[in-house]
Amino acid sequence: MPDPEENEEMNLSFPNEWQQYNCPPSDSVSPSEESPFYRVVEHNPAIASDFFNAVEEDTFQNHPMCSRLSISLLNSEDGAYHHLEIFPWKCDFHIAKLRLNASHGKVKDTPSNKQPAHADWWPYSGVVRENTVVEYLV
Repeated sequence: MPDPEENEEMNLSFPNEWQQYNCPPSDSVSPSEESPFYRVVEHNPAIASDFFNAVEEDTFQNHPMCSRLSISLLNSEDGAYHHLEIFPWKCDFHIAKLRLNASHGKVKDTPSNKQPAHADWWPYSGVVRENTVVEYLV
């Protein structure tokens, strides 16, 4: 995980092409290390493809582009377990606990009826997404 002291040396910017989609949204915030996030991943340890967004996976074409550019996370441990319950085909997947900070990009809670703990993460260019995992719960 990047050292916050090294932020000045890191490229804390988003891909230029995201600007045309007003992405990330203006109401997204810098994540706090005190608030972990979770992601359901296929591999333990996680690999790059476990952190692909919908554009990289070529899915959810009917969703707004800014949403497709984000990486889906859960903002609670209970939410991560709920995710596994509502997607039974992921029963062999793992719950990765992440520690994100301001050097990793922006996040926004994006709850839905189906997933009330859903959040979106727009990582800065160059962030190695799978390196944000600090623990596997299952």
